[in-house]
Parts: sequence; C-alpha cells; structure tokens
Amino acid sequence: MSKKKTLLTIMAVVLVICIAVMGTLAFLTKESGAVKNTFIAQGGGDIAKAVTLKEHEAVKGDKGGYTLNDNKVVDSNKYSVLPKTNLPKDPFITIIEKTEVPGYLYVEVVDGLANTGLSYAMADCWAKLDGVTGKNGGAVYVYCDETKNPIIVTNETQGLDKIFILKNNEIVVNDTVGIAKDQTVNIDFYGYLAQANAGVDAADTFSKCFKAST
Repeated sequence: MSKKKTLLTIMAVVLVICIAVMGTLAFLTKESGAVKNTFIAQGGGDIAKAVTLKEHEAVKGDKGGYTLNDNKVVDSNKYSVLPKTNLPKDPFITIIEKTEVPGYLYVEVVDGLANTGLSYAMADCWAKLDGVTGKNGGAVYVYCDETKNPIIVTNETQGLDKIFILKNNEIVVNDTVGIAKDQTVNIDFYGYLAQANAGVDAADTFSKCFKAST
C-alpha cells in the first residue's frame, strides 16, 4: 500500500454526572463523556466533586512529527498521520476535591481501529475486566496496582491528579495505514467512578452501576 496522509481529529468531552441506586446497595457514581478519537483519510455524598478527561496539545514540528505541549491542556487535537510515525496522545483522568467515600475508577475503550494500521496499549495501571461490557459496547478496565489488583480510591490515594490511559502516551502507526479515502474510524474513551461496597467486586460494581446500552 502506498503511503497516504490521514487526518486524526481528537476531542475530549466534559464530565457528565449521574447518581445510581441499585437494589439495597447505594452506589454513588460519576461518568465522563467520551474522549473521541476520529481518524479520517483525505486526499459531600459525592465520591468526587470533579472528574475530568483531558489531554495535552499536540504540536507539529517542522519535519512533520509531533510533540506534546505539557503547558497546555486541550479538548481536541488534529494530526496528519503517516506510516511508521507514532502519534503522541495522552488522554488522562483527573479526580479533584476527593472525599472519604471509597470507589473504583474505570475506563471504557470503544476501539474502532481494527485493520487500520493504528493501534495502542493500555497503561500498566489499568486491568481489563474480562466478561464486562461497557455502556457503549466497549472493553472495560479498572484502575489497579502493579499486581493488577483493583485500587479502591479514597481521599488518601496518591497520584489522582493525572492518570494516563495509554501506554507510552501514544497511538502506534504501522508500516502501512489501512484507511481508505474518506473513511472515518474512531477510538473513544469513557471514564467512570463508582462507590465501592463491601462484598461487591470491581466487575460486579461496574455491571450494576453502568449497564451496557441495548
């Protein structure tokens, strides 16, 4: 396949808040909007008072490569994509004004990159919940420790100001880019936070609070 330039548009949408009550267990929850990544070929009782999904500005260099501007947080980025040129991409979750209510933090990934030549890996701090489907039909990951055990987030938990989602903060681009002209493909990220309750594990908590769309 000949090399072809593609346009990558990335959007981050602000948090949407919801409260869910399931049976006799009360789960306090937070749910973010999507961090949408579109690839186009062209010629109190709250568990947390603020949860956001953002990313840093991607700056194109003179030779076509990109670097991230750590001093500027944005809601969207645009890239010109070339084969064998990885794209810096660092969506991250921030939890602000934590309370004492413990909870699980999740990311849902709706991956539309199959057969495109674009791929990614999750950062080591995320463990996939096998058999769990997100509200939007994607794979679900829970925030975890180095042994892949879920972390119950509290106001004592450190490092919640910037939790990165992707390994090495990048989208990997293969030797060829399999996106046809005028084709659009997407990878979307959704963030969730739900209160932890005794006797209910991370997978069941997600399933009870955030049922997959039908």
